[in-house]
Formats: sequence, C-alpha cells, structure tokens
Amino acid sequence: MSPIILFNRENGLRAGGLGALNVTLEYYNTHLDEPLVMNLGGAIGAYFDFCNENRAIARELGSVQSFIQNIRNNFHGEYSDWGYEPVKQSLYALSSGTWTNADIAYQEAFPSLGVELMTEHGNETKIAEETLQAVKAMAWQDDFYRSRWAELGIFEALAGVLHDNPTDRGAISLVGEAAMYIIGPDAPMGSPVADFRFVPFNATIQQKASEGQFLE
Repeated sequence: MSPIILFNRENGLRAGGLGALNVTLEYYNTHLDEPLVMNLGGAIGAYFDFCNENRAIARELGSVQSFIQNIRNNFHGEYSDWGYEPVKQSLYALSSGTWTNADIAYQEAFPSLGVELMTEHGNETKIAEETLQAVKAMAWQDDFYRSRWAELGIFEALAGVLHDNPTDRGAISLVGEAAMYIIGPDAPMGSPVADFRFVPFNATIQQKASEGQFLE
C-alpha cells in the first residue's frame, strides 16, 4: 500500500477512508511482539504524509503511543538491547505522525528517548534524521517543547551527530533545521498541511546550545 499513498494526499485520504489504516493500526497496536509487525512503522508513516486526517486516526487509536513503545521495546528494552530496524521503522512513523500529535509524544517522554537515541546511535543511517523530523514537529507546535528538548541535552546530542556524520548531507541538514526550530527565530510552515507559525528567538535556549558545545 505504501508505494501508492506515499506523498500523495488524495490516495492517502482514500486509503484512510476505506479503513485500511484502521485495520493496520489495530493489528499493529496488539501485535508488537511479532517481528514483522515491529517493522511496519515505515509503511504506516506513508499514510500520514500530507494527511492530518490519518494522523487523527492514529491519535484516536492510540498508535502514537505504540510507535514509541516499539522503540522502547527494542532500545534497552524487552525484546532487544538495540533492534535497529524496528526502531528506525517506528521513527519513520513518528517523523510524519508527530506533526499533530506532539502532546502525545511529550506525554510518552519521547524527548528524553530521542536524545538518548541520537546520543547512542546518531551515527547509524536515518536514526538522527527521523528523530529530528519529530523534533521539528514538536518545536513547531509549542514553545514549551522547544525548552524541554534543550533542557534534556539535545544540543550535546546534535554535536555528536555532526561529529559522527561529516559526509551525511541529510543528517547535517536536519541538524541545522532542527536547531533553527528550537532556538529561533524561524518562520517554518511546519507540516505541508499545517498552518504558518512564527517561532520566536529564545536567548536561554541559545545559551544552552553554546554550553552544549554545539558551536564548536
């Protein structure tokens, strides 16, 4: 299904309206112990691109919590100390699904989890990039989340990502974008189907970035 709906709002809405997402999420939520299900995050994330309506379905069914739980299960967790593929796939779902669900991500302690992921595994393909897409989504929605990411040490983690990925243009670009969202000022559009918001400059967060060796 994902190749048909990826980055296609019309097809994504149609698939969601036909019930495909509901069926997938209901199974996903109740079978996180199955290896094949653990790796469905990327396919599910395709439903969320350009589709706030599908993000709302995930919210209603409690699937944002499931994406984060799948990460915890496979990162010093019940099923694995480090399960790269399940974690990466869950981050794919969160990178798009968080744009209208930042409050749930915060309630599930994703900021501290995200900092830990980037600190320990930010050198692995797509781990930092997809985490930072969710960071951007949270920073765009609320200034409080910007402060919390800073307090939890995101700039130390970002410095490590830059150090470990000197030739990864995707990672480097997203580090810069996320830093702008968190420190400000910036005027991002947020999600392609979200409203415009001006993100104000925060001198306290800028100071934390300096203390976190981000400048160096």
